[in-house]
Amino acid sequence: MKNIIMILSFTLVIVISLSFNNCGKKENDVKTDKTSITTAMEKETDIINETNVNKANNTETNDIKVKYTIDSNVEDSEKEDEFKLTSTAFKEGEMIPKVYTCDNPDKIGISPPLSWENAPSDTKSFAIICIDPDAMDFAHWIIFNIPPTEKGLAENVPRKDKIDNGTKQGANSWCEGGPCQEPYGAFYGGPCPPSGIHKYIFTIYALDSMLDLQEGVKTDMTKFLDATAEHSLEVANLTGKYGK
Repeated sequence: MKNIIMILSFTLVIVISLSFNNCGKKENDVKTDKTSITTAMEKETDIINETNVNKANNTETNDIKVKYTIDSNVEDSEKEDEFKLTSTAFKEGEMIPKVYTCDNPDKIGISPPLSWENAPSDTKSFAIICIDPDAMDFAHWIIFNIPPTEKGLAENVPRKDKIDNGTKQGANSWCEGGPCQEPYGAFYGGPCPPSGIHKYIFTIYALDSMLDLQEGVKTDMTKFLDATAEHSLEVANLTGKYGK
């Protein structure tokens, strides 16, 4: 009898041990499973974040490509048929020869030759202004009501308010607020920077009408720009430089 009891007790101990081992194993399995789930979630989050970053980067890259493609197409188109302003005296960004500046012996300078092409078909007149953006948009030349049949201006436009073909000239900045500073008048006055190199922007406007502006000192830059803004069809620029 005693032997039977000992055998039963030993068996019970083994059963209990096995039960605890299984419980421990299950607990460890659960912990392992929880760890695996946590790791998987973290990895998924990383993947999602990485995917979102990649999407953002791809979108940005695609946007850049699209913009570049559009810009490239526009540039190619502009090279072929854009409204252009050019000069045989200097090219875009080049130095303006002295003869067209205040270092000309006449102290004023003659106007440079200008030509344009590809103006809108419904253009009724052209207007041109030359400003120095490095001197608070100082106006060197205002000329308007150029007939739509004209394709350019010859060098040395006459120094008078109104030209024979109906073209008018307005007041440059030497004439603002009263009588023009000698020897300037309501006509072209060449670049004359006090120091350094300045930029000079010649802007031509293709307009849908003649401008109802008076010639001479009564038309200053403000009146000119207001009128051209109201009637502008297309604009082109030519930039030159000059310095002492």
